[in-house]
Amino acid sequence: MWMSDVFMCVHGYVYMHLHVSMCIYLYMQAHE
Repeated sequence: MWMSDVFMCVHGYVYMHLHVSMCIYLYMQAHE
């Protein structure tokens, strides 16, 4: 049970981190 919660938490963190990184990357590309 708790392993599933931890997995979801980590997955959510990684997903958000990648999303933010992609937004920053696209922003930098657009303003180059």
